[in-house]
Amino acid sequence: MKIFLAITAIISWLFGIMLLFFAKDFYTPMGIPVTDQFNLIAQAEGAGLIGLGVFNWMARNMDRYGRIAILSGNLLTQAISLVLIVRATSLHIVSGTAFGIGTHLVFGAGFAWFLLRESRSANP
Repeated sequence: MKIFLAITAIISWLFGIMLLFFAKDFYTPMGIPVTDQFNLIAQAEGAGLIGLGVFNWMARNMDRYGRIAILSGNLLTQAISLVLIVRATSLHIVSGTAFGIGTHLVFGAGFAWFLLRESRSANP
C-alpha cells in the first residue's frame, strides 16, 4: 500500500503542477477552450491535486485509522470524478477522455482494494 500511496501522490503532484502552469495544454486536447476564467478554475483544481498528493504521501506512515480515512476520501474523489468525466463524455461536452476514465478506474480500484484490506485488518 505504501508504494501505491507514493505513486498516487507523485501522479497527483504532476497533474497538479500541469494544471497550475499548463491548463491550456492539458484541456485543449479534450476540446475545452481555456479562457482566463477557466484557467483560474483549473489552477484551483491543480492546487487541490497537490494537496491530495501531500495527503497520500503522508498517509504512508499513518496508523490504520488514518489510512482508512485517506483511502476513503480518495475512493470518493475517484468515484465522483469518474461519474463526472463519463457524464461529460456521454453528453459530448468533452472528447479524448479515455485516459482520464482509465486513470480514475485504476486509481479507484486501487483505493477500494486497499480500503477493503485495511477495513478487514484485525490489527487496530
